[in-house]
Amino acid sequence: MNDHAPRPESTPWARRARGLLTVLLLALTGLVAAGLLYSACCQYSWVRMSLNDYGIYTNFIWNSGHGEFFRYLVDKTYLTTHLSFTLLLLGPLFRIWDDPFLLTVVYWLCALAGFAQLWMIARRHGLPLHLRAALGLCFLAHPLTQRVLLCEFHGVCAYYVLLPWLYTCAAFRPKWTWLPLLLLLGLREEAGVLAIPLLLYFAVTRRWKAGYVYAAVALVYSILAVKFLFPLLSGVQLGHRRARLLNTDLILNSFRGGGL
Repeated sequence: MNDHAPRPESTPWARRARGLLTVLLLALTGLVAAGLLYSACCQYSWVRMSLNDYGIYTNFIWNSGHGEFFRYLVDKTYLTTHLSFTLLLLGPLFRIWDDPFLLTVVYWLCALAGFAQLWMIARRHGLPLHLRAALGLCFLAHPLTQRVLLCEFHGVCAYYVLLPWLYTCAAFRPKWTWLPLLLLLGLREEAGVLAIPLLLYFAVTRRWKAGYVYAAVALVYSILAVKFLFPLLSGVQLGHRRARLLNTDLILNSFRGGGL
């Protein structure tokens, strides 16, 4: 066997094919991103976003940006729905662009920011350009991503930013891990549970003692937030507030047919 013969993947033809594939994948990603924003704009302009999630979030975040924290409508507080302390950071944006469409743009930008972070993570791990492009397309075009981004507005959009950011810090900048974790814990009462597997992965594989501490903090805060802090601020147990969502038939039906 000739050791000096060029490998098939390094031939000029193979390089051109990968380049063409990369361009195609990035073009498709751009089309998907534009389509998601256009579809959300259509929902908004055809009055499909009413006083449900979109109206309540817009109301309480706008009020919070003007000094009336968590208030929506006349005398209601969003803390009876979720402990979304982190979303207070969106309030000042209404002073830059005072428009109810703002949260739709924020929703979309969260997904793009997550795409950018995944791209940087893949690059630092040495993935070639065409695989990074494929990963980004799968991220934005995935049906579950579409389902989230085309469903009014909800605080879960921040998962697209905070979880890749948490991975980036744990993998490459461990001393900053506390920052995305803190924002994640403040996103909603049980959000910290999502961070635990990621933190334990790095704690085990890299013998990173701080990872165990962060995972313990996430678990303890989630328990305290669900069992004590939420009832204290809302006046009702979380189980009672989520009784409909905890219905066994509703959960089982979500694994059948259209529910998936």
